[in-house]
Amino acid sequence: MVEVGMANNFKLREFNSTDELDKNLSEYIERILKQSLQDDFQTSLVMSGGSTPKGLFQLLSNTKLDWSNILVTLADDRWVDVSHKDSNERLIKDLMLRNHAENAKFVSLKTACTSASDGAMELECSFPKISSFSLVTLGMGADGHTASLFPNTNSLQQGIDLNCSQQFIASMPNDAPHMRISMTASRLLAADEIIIHIVGDKKREVLDKALAATDTSELPVRVILNQTRVPVTVFWSP
Repeated sequence: MVEVGMANNFKLREFNSTDELDKNLSEYIERILKQSLQDDFQTSLVMSGGSTPKGLFQLLSNTKLDWSNILVTLADDRWVDVSHKDSNERLIKDLMLRNHAENAKFVSLKTACTSASDGAMELECSFPKISSFSLVTLGMGADGHTASLFPNTNSLQQGIDLNCSQQFIASMPNDAPHMRISMTASRLLAADEIIIHIVGDKKREVLDKALAATDTSELPVRVILNQTRVPVTVFWSP
């Protein structure tokens, strides 16, 4: 593992393989959650879906923690039934919220509302009142999106506005299926620490490009990388 210290409260940890990354990241998350359980009344973990964290999910499921006192939720999800193959909720329940982690307090982003827009409004009232998440783990797409803050979408400006009072937005990506529900950048940055978990040379190229400039509309992940209020660590492997 190689760690590169950079500006703006930002660190990059590089690993030789996805297996090495997943092992180190699961241990890193375990340490943060253990410390949070000792220090805080409320411990909370925000995760992201997709194919990248599947191995991480499986490792975390076997981590011995007081999961009954940890609230787990998602940074975003597709607006599909929770039994749908593309549901992030289904993914995290199938792979992570079992074994030792089956007693975690999971909070769904999917409501009974027909539309993601209505669901976002409902979540503003129903989502637990958490002043600061203990840890937020995000991914990043090849287009520079993180959570469901996609470039060139109608809701992006609201989603990346750090002064936005809303916690959730609906988002319809141009090049991906399904309407999405997503935490806003202002909600994601109400956190003690943020991790960005990426794999592959193409994602590394996007990361380097994101770090080289500041236009958040072009690459929305910059809203996380370029801020200075919350420490960010990127975990990357080829």
